[in-house]
Amino acid sequence: MKKKILALMSAFALFAGVTAVEKAYSAKVSNVEFEQLSLPTTAEEGQIRVSPSATVYFKDGTSKKVSLKYNVLYKTADKDSYGNSAGMMMDINKNPIKFADGTIRYSVQPDSSNYFERNGKYFHIQHFENSPGMIYYTELALNSDGSFKPVKYTNIDFAPVKGTVINCSAQKSGWDTFLSAEEDYYFAGYWFDPNSAKYTAQHVNYCDKDANGYLNGKYTAPSFAAKADWGWWCQEMVKPLLTDYLKVKPEQFQPYHYGYIVEIGADKTGNPYIKNNTKHYATGKFTPEVAVVMPDNRTVYMLDDGSYTGMFMFIADKPKDMTSGFLYLAKLTQKSKDDTDGGEFSVDWVPLGHADEDTLKEYVDRGISLSDMFDVGDPANCGAGYTKMNGYETGKAGMCVRLKDGTNGSKISSKFNNTTEVHQAAGFLEPRKYGVLYGGTMEFSKGEGVTYDHDQDAIYFAISRIEGSMKKGEVTKSGSDHIRLKENKCGGVFKGTFGTAVDTAGNNLFSCYIVRNLKAELLGVKASTTDPGADKNYCQIDKIACPDNILYMGANQLFIAEDCGYHYTNALWTYNTVSKKLTRIGTVQPGAEVTGAFGTVDINGNAYVSFNAQHPYGESRSNAEGKTILSGAFDDSKGTVTDDKYKGIVGYITGLPSLR
Repeated sequence: MKKKILALMSAFALFAGVTAVEKAYSAKVSNVEFEQLSLPTTAEEGQIRVSPSATVYFKDGTSKKVSLKYNVLYKTADKDSYGNSAGMMMDINKNPIKFADGTIRYSVQPDSSNYFERNGKYFHIQHFENSPGMIYYTELALNSDGSFKPVKYTNIDFAPVKGTVINCSAQKSGWDTFLSAEEDYYFAGYWFDPNSAKYTAQHVNYCDKDANGYLNGKYTAPSFAAKADWGWWCQEMVKPLLTDYLKVKPEQFQPYHYGYIVEIGADKTGNPYIKNNTKHYATGKFTPEVAVVMPDNRTVYMLDDGSYTGMFMFIADKPKDMTSGFLYLAKLTQKSKDDTDGGEFSVDWVPLGHADEDTLKEYVDRGISLSDMFDVGDPANCGAGYTKMNGYETGKAGMCVRLKDGTNGSKISSKFNNTTEVHQAAGFLEPRKYGVLYGGTMEFSKGEGVTYDHDQDAIYFAISRIEGSMKKGEVTKSGSDHIRLKENKCGGVFKGTFGTAVDTAGNNLFSCYIVRNLKAELLGVKASTTDPGADKNYCQIDKIACPDNILYMGANQLFIAEDCGYHYTNALWTYNTVSKKLTRIGTVQPGAEVTGAFGTVDINGNAYVSFNAQHPYGESRSNAEGKTILSGAFDDSKGTVTDDKYKGIVGYITGLPSLR
């Protein structure tokens, strides 16, 4: 795939999001040692806890012990003095979304947080990981003791971009905007295309409708899969977006409007806006957990959550402008043996094409479907010209596809004018399938956080669980099976290092931040039945389990958040990237996930570090024997999440100086 040559852009020395004050302060800090936080006792389980202290070491040889504190900013469903509620779910017309009994629906799913300052005033931006998705921003007041007080909650209006879904993690860009990831697990084209309904029981055709043709949240399994039950998908994901938010019937829904990076800015008065009033279609449709921009303000990395997923790289045409550029899918070659801890890989990059977001949006607005880009065949009997591949939508069962570019017996759809348009649309709107056809690796499981280490000039990727598609022999497409690791459901963090490269088509990659090697840096370990805490924990209690949000904070500190059922109490950890010391510094309620992505703001030399608890008591937990020892405690469909103990908690840690 021939590409035009771009001029090599010089790398920016400034780390994304670092202010002048932070930069000056961080020059003084060389290291931090946190006091290890014990696991909670029964009396403490209903609280978020943080390490009581840390010792900060400075480059002049001095040190200082500081006290740490957790501060609750708000709980979901809290009201401000104007009567606005944090986390209240609204439809496209800004009306509250209600349950069948008439009660208003509130989210308990706060995920990534960030802070920003405009003209001496402070604001907070909060993602909620729901369908429909939402982002709230909050005007803050600074109390005399240095703590924040919410003044006003405002739900950002996503109606101009047809709503958003599952707003998960986010990080600041180098130009003071926020890159929100639509973790679109549930709106793949395969599940909404009429031609694939005969091959999968998870399909909108089997979600029941009311007398007016709108989804009612129920499900009827097709005859070929009589025991299938995708009722939760229809009830919790599809109906809330289509019926409750958009007010559209299934035949009016376009899934290709979801699954992208959305850039949020704030004007001089602090009011937020959607950059260019559109989504970044040019970064590709998949299940992005987060988008992280390298110091050149052009190169962007994204992992793809779920199973049979990929690692993506976007290189923008211009610095600080993600509206157009080149998209790539990683191709891994395993260096290590199958049974080595975590593994090591060389990394090449498969070009998926060049596009701008306006062109791609225009394709979507034409009403294209999966079948306009690919012929879909019977996975039990792939025909000539078709490729059988595993997929996020079908797992190990696989699917058969054929690119409709006029080759292999295919015909170009009337929705496209030529072959070039087909390749461009497929490369960005179906990058998983397109990338596999050209040799890319679509074998990751649970790709989560990404962060750049500006001290070591390296990048870290969190893999929540090494399982399924990452095991040897799990991938059925001929010639693949690139990742062949030993199963580790406790997951790990991988370190990527940079080098120069050409892509797999022979074109130069003009960036100083091309990942060429990937190696396991830190792994969780399955507990034996005799290990401490084995009665409540599947993974060892003094190791990580299911790493999710990660952020390199500076001063050798890599923050790691947990999200899974393999620690009874999920924790916030810090990993010293030089000494390799792992320290537990925070815990949340049983059944909760650690979120927040650790967004920071510096005020008078003091750092405020975001740290949230999502869905307390909401998910089950397993012990070393694999037995369930805690079940989810509430039913979201009945509105019990407004009970105080089940509310999501949004807050921050104080006591640290800026580390970046």
